[in-house]
Amino acid sequence: MNKASILVFSIIFTLAFAFIVVNAQEEEVSYVYSATFDIGNGYNLVVKIQNYLPPILPTNKSIMLDLAVYNASEAQGTPVMHVTYNVKVYDANNNLLNLFGTNQDIHSMGGPLQLNLTLPNNGKYTINVQIESIGMAGMGPLLSQFKSINFPLYIGVNPDNTLVSTADIGKGYSLLFEAYPYYNSSLTKTITLAVYNGSAQNVNLVYHITYHILIKDSNGKLIFNSTDEHIDQDVLSFYYSFPDYGNYSIIVQVVSIGHPGEPGIITGLNSATFNISITKGNENSQNYLLYALVIIAIVLIIAGILLYRSFNKKRAK
Repeated sequence: MNKASILVFSIIFTLAFAFIVVNAQEEEVSYVYSATFDIGNGYNLVVKIQNYLPPILPTNKSIMLDLAVYNASEAQGTPVMHVTYNVKVYDANNNLLNLFGTNQDIHSMGGPLQLNLTLPNNGKYTINVQIESIGMAGMGPLLSQFKSINFPLYIGVNPDNTLVSTADIGKGYSLLFEAYPYYNSSLTKTITLAVYNGSAQNVNLVYHITYHILIKDSNGKLIFNSTDEHIDQDVLSFYYSFPDYGNYSIIVQVVSIGHPGEPGIITGLNSATFNISITKGNENSQNYLLYALVIIAIVLIIAGILLYRSFNKKRAK
């Protein structure tokens, strides 16, 4: 093979390799749901679900469930080893499903456990995780009596208490909008945005997005105007506190897709408007409970003072 042939071959190989890397990177990037639960005895259970963003992901009713136990005092520590898990999955009617890797004790010597679960239908499910023990028989005492935890799993349906909407923003791309309560505040919402393409059976989240977000009240008054916000990830989540109850419009402009200033950047996408109604939640009942606890505390303090004075008077006599 002469030098010219070697050069041509090298160029073709490099371009092919770059093409494979770019496309693999786009397909591998996926949203990961993560939550931490206190299971007692000084330990936390960390749950992660790969490629999970309901209602658009997963598209094949299959999830990758990652479980790991950590010492609560070590926020950035390593997972605990020798953990025995028991995982159960229930459907919306509370029927126990017999899925591979569930309804049985599974001991992980390394600590973390990964299960590939395929659900039978679209719908809401409940996953129950019980840490049966930490430790290994014959190697000291086993730790047990941990709290059981439950968390919902949504396959192809909207999550509870969540406003979900999608919009076609042109050039083969769509925008997912989700809003749900931030903790127990009905005025504050967590807002999630994600750009995706592909078909309903093959959704691909897109990353390197630049957003511009406006929020207007029912009178059309502008109450929020963001700067252009570029994220490298595939999902943008933030919380916003609305000034009062009422109706609002959230206008999202995807300014660009891709690294700003680099070749291949996509612009000229359509803006999308999402309407949201902010209504009163259950803060009143929570406030009443707080007020009641404060009143009880005051009464107990006064009663304690009166008893103390009465006791001192008896001693003085």
